[in-house]
Amino acid sequence: MRAGKRTLAALIAGALGLALGGCYGPGGPGWSADQHTYESTSTMPWTVDLYDTRTGETFWTYEVPVGRQLVIRFLAGQGTDDAQTPDKMQWGEMDIGDRFGKLESSTPVPPAWARLLEPRLRPTPELPPEMIAEESIDSAVEIGSPGN
Repeated sequence: MRAGKRTLAALIAGALGLALGGCYGPGGPGWSADQHTYESTSTMPWTVDLYDTRTGETFWTYEVPVGRQLVIRFLAGQGTDDAQTPDKMQWGEMDIGDRFGKLESSTPVPPAWARLLEPRLRPTPELPPEMIAEESIDSAVEIGSPGN
């Protein structure tokens, strides 16, 4: 019986850890947690827009850098006291593959029925910033080298 109690305690602790800290995987956690993860790669660079469907206006936009992932989580009833932005959106940018971490940024957002989260792909291929800087330096050296 003792082993059963330990197993139950471990399961509860694990579930609390996932619920409080989040588990970030491509797309989201796999259940209706209103949480989304976008991994931006050279062949799939993401920009994510949040629209207020009542007005049709873009409420928030984030261009996820290549090699990074954006995690977004919505929390009902934790925004402002007015009807315009009663929910809260938390987000954080981290390295692709990070499955846990604190979502450092937040903002009040429209309620679930009045918002549309719309990811879109940017033109490809898109290189990570560190590769672009190296490529530019290499090109400058080739152009200015003697014998050209």
